[in-house]
Amino acid sequence: MNGLSFENLCDANNISNIDFMHMDIEGAEYDALLSMGSHRPKLIFMEMLPNYFENVEGGKAIEMLLASYSYTLVARLSQDRLYIHKP
Repeated sequence: MNGLSFENLCDANNISNIDFMHMDIEGAEYDALLSMGSHRPKLIFMEMLPNYFENVEGGKAIEMLLASYSYTLVARLSQDRLYIHKP
């Protein structure tokens, strides 16, 4: 299936500032986050089910990626996580 990266979606629609992004994409979170390019939503709210999907990057890899993008975990609600961008 063809897709569109987050960065290309934002660029094609002239989106430069994002206040809030909600992600519930059934195991594709890591790949979606990798596709953000230079775009950094202020808040990211996502569902993270540990080891729920086979052959996908899980929670630790997502946390490390978000930390490398200057995000900090601010709330853990059951399987949901809220991150804030602190450049």
